[in-house]
Amino acid sequence: MHPSTILLLDPDPRPAPLLANRLGVRVVSCRTVKDAFAALETGNVGMVVGEAAIERDFDGLEALSAIQAKGIPVVVWTARSVDELVAPARALGLGVVTAKTTPLLLDELALCWKLRLNGWAPGLEKFLGTGAQVLGEDQASALVQVSSICRKVQASLETPLSTSRRLRLVLDELLSNAIHHSPQAAATIRWGRDSTKHVFSVQDPSGILEPDETMRLLDRHIRGEGLLDSRGRGLHLSRIYADRLYVNVVQSMATEVVAVFWNQTGAFQGFKPVWMLRTVLSKES
Repeated sequence: MHPSTILLLDPDPRPAPLLANRLGVRVVSCRTVKDAFAALETGNVGMVVGEAAIERDFDGLEALSAIQAKGIPVVVWTARSVDELVAPARALGLGVVTAKTTPLLLDELALCWKLRLNGWAPGLEKFLGTGAQVLGEDQASALVQVSSICRKVQASLETPLSTSRRLRLVLDELLSNAIHHSPQAAATIRWGRDSTKHVFSVQDPSGILEPDETMRLLDRHIRGEGLLDSRGRGLHLSRIYADRLYVNVVQSMATEVVAVFWNQTGAFQGFKPVWMLRTVLSKES
């Protein structure tokens, strides 16, 4: 049986019932780090969601890192600038930093919980919600194929995405990166939509991307120091131009990068998350 309680480490207890309703689980509000560690002693905790700062700078991050070291999945869910948290989160081994938006976007926390309960599963279906439609799939094994595949994907969409330069840049970067960096020189793209968003999943069969190194490169680009770096530019640009970017790495099996574009421009106001999730599957899996 999976642990069925989520701890919310946050001075503001008001989101707790919203999380409980959206995720369909018991959510316990902990307003201090001390309260959170006391709640952990009761057991049955499946995930901890926490603010970056509770009583002082980064004490929330430090607490989440210590909880993660106990084998409990953690998610940073913060009102602070995500970009300024990339370096300290990376230093503490935290790879998922999500943002409190207006209105609150709870789907990212629901996805974390789903992955916690069910484990990683390939494909874009796990990113789709109400009104889900899978719109297409294609494969590429050479860089010369990227341009035609991008045109095919956009031709299957309605405006404004069918003519979006933002989408074209993201698709081009993600497909080119997957082919260039995968030893197999292979990439699969699947795309679909639901009632709130379009989702584009690019996957390669290598699973060799290192989230820690990727976060280091991302931080350099955010701070304007990575202009001459040979790596990291593609994901940095994709994060800028997509409404959401998720990176899932399953060691030695798959690297999955997912770009999300809202159906309604500016649907959720706030900072963009950093999502660098690494999974190690046992041979029995």
